[in-house]
Amino acid sequence: MSNQNQKMTITPSQLALFVIQTQVGVGVLSMPFSVFDAGAKTDGWISILLAGLAVQIIIFIYMFISKRYPNSNLYIILENVFGKWLGKFLILIHVVYFISVGVVILILFSSVLTIWAFPNTPQFLKVGIAVFTAWYLTKENVRIIARFHVIVSVLLVLVILLTITAFTHAEYRYVLPIGHTGMTNILLSAKAATLSLLGFEIFIILFAATEGTIKTKVKAATIANVTVTLIYAYLAFTCYIFFSPEEIGLVPQPILYLIKSFSFIVLERTDLIFLSVWMVSVLTSFVGYLYIASLGTAMLFNKTNHSPFVWGISLIIFLFSVSPHNVLRIATMSELISNIGGVFSFIFPFVILGFAFLFKRKENNESRTGKKGVSPT
Repeated sequence: MSNQNQKMTITPSQLALFVIQTQVGVGVLSMPFSVFDAGAKTDGWISILLAGLAVQIIIFIYMFISKRYPNSNLYIILENVFGKWLGKFLILIHVVYFISVGVVILILFSSVLTIWAFPNTPQFLKVGIAVFTAWYLTKENVRIIARFHVIVSVLLVLVILLTITAFTHAEYRYVLPIGHTGMTNILLSAKAATLSLLGFEIFIILFAATEGTIKTKVKAATIANVTVTLIYAYLAFTCYIFFSPEEIGLVPQPILYLIKSFSFIVLERTDLIFLSVWMVSVLTSFVGYLYIASLGTAMLFNKTNHSPFVWGISLIIFLFSVSPHNVLRIATMSELISNIGGVFSFIFPFVILGFAFLFKRKENNESRTGKKGVSPT
């Protein structure tokens, strides 16, 4: 393989960490509360495990799609399955969705920093630094982006270490009896948990840029899904045994409140340490969405390089992120984007697979030779 081709590919392990870093982002702080509030109460950790199972089913659907289009990313697949014009329209819809997710990520990011660390820092400055950093990384090829994700993945271990202290003050009776809220509430709350796991759809976009067999790539995506699901379930369970059911319903960001409760000889504000790690996770998640949005935009203009489009998309996201908004508007936007994300991530893959089999659509020769669409740079 030539050096140029190597720059356009990533390894299966890099794919796994890329997916993990895209999934674990701004929503991790409020996820235990969201699932609790959705009806599962202290059985929310079970809902998260069920959500992980639902994500795994979609990964297998992606596997079947990828078997028919082994050398194509999602955008090329859309054109192959639905034709040029409808395919272009669907690509545009995906790009708009990914940009919207980026906007919500930055708005929530700024909101949390305002409450917990920088109340007097202007919003445009906090958002601007995040956008500039993401632009600087995203304009590079996929291998450089993946390497950064690999480096910062070690910080996830610190998240576990900072929260494990809670087990010394645990009250396990808060989660007993297991399943007491009923299977109906647990299943309904799995929807909220599933929305917290969004980001795994980047797998089908990076599939063609990943080295190895289909089995190897699916294994990497499965490892990523299991890892994120277990991390989220662990964090939720930890919150549920530390806070009483009455308390957890009053703290929308329970993980930060949990960590703030502990201090050590050399560390007094452990919540600020956690926020530092969380900021990196938010950045990698935002970079993932910025990257796939720029890839889709390049596809719309029939270009082979995503880099020239990164700055324009970054500017659009920045302008929307610093526009005036209040708490109610933020909550409404988050819920709307999450629901739309559920359609894109959990319903649309079945539509693609159904159309591909119904109309016997397969990868065309241009896709096999890499002459059509954008390169994974």
